[in-house]
Amino acid sequence: TLTMNYHCNLFHNVVEQQQQNDNDWDGFVLFNPGIGHEALKEIWKPTLQILAQQNKPTLLTAHSDFDAMRDLQTLQQQQNN
Repeated sequence: TLTMNYHCNLFHNVVEQQQQNDNDWDGFVLFNPGIGHEALKEIWKPTLQILAQQNKPTLLTAHSDFDAMRDLQTLQQQQNN
């Protein structure tokens, strides 16, 4: 059985609000999150930290190649820290 949940919020806020166990999810999809955008980098940090600890599939989409590369660079920097 496949169950999908949509949350229009940052993942760390969803975890806090629902007080769900991290193991409740099998994977994650972030639609055009803009995690590499200068105005959004800081607010995404707590979510990225939680996702990095999950060791579960995560799919990100992007508005453009530029947006995708910027997000990738941010993820690589986060991984190195």
